[in-house]
Amino acid sequence: MKNILKKSVCFLLCIVITAVSFAACSKSESKQKSELLSGLTDSVDEANVTATIQAIEKGLKTFDTDVFSACVNSSTLEYIVGFSKGHTQFSDLGKAIFENLTMDIKSIDLNKKTVTLSVNNKQLYIAASNFAGDLKGKYSATQLLELLKDDSFLDSSLSTLIDKIKNAQMKEQPEEITLTFEQKDGYLVFTFDEAAESAVSGGALKAVKDVWS
Repeated sequence: MKNILKKSVCFLLCIVITAVSFAACSKSESKQKSELLSGLTDSVDEANVTATIQAIEKGLKTFDTDVFSACVNSSTLEYIVGFSKGHTQFSDLGKAIFENLTMDIKSIDLNKKTVTLSVNNKQLYIAASNFAGDLKGKYSATQLLELLKDDSFLDSSLSTLIDKIKNAQMKEQPEEITLTFEQKDGYLVFTFDEAAESAVSGGALKAVKDVWS
């Protein structure tokens, strides 16, 4: 039962924060690399750190899975990204969530391999919380897993959520997060913990976890 609930939470996270937007964690099958990866290396210098962060920000806004496959590590999203495969509805949702995202570099520590960012987005906690709560009230964990296969359900549900996202207001104050990074497969890979995932998603991830915890 715990496993079913865990998968259900992951399913909801897929919908609310669109794991696809962070498909970051899944390896892209594209044969041609994204243009956003052009010029990026695994060099530990300020110029490359800055360029990689900028690519990640642009990748979120354009739903560029190649960028995130190469440059992002997110343990939570690695688990749920599989749910998003095969459903194009998630792409539009991902773009809607991250359309207004800003990630400004405050400081870089090359010795510790960390970068501190000032992150801002729309306030999506309420929209995500209401959405998750509504689904929890209507469906069991098992039913939600089955609904993942239903495109008509995804169409109507995600359309409703996207409308709520469009009507959401920007946060009054940005959040500060610190990411660690490592050199891997020719790129710098930045690790997003739960706080970072929540920050870039406008609080949506935290909202879903709060509803289903």
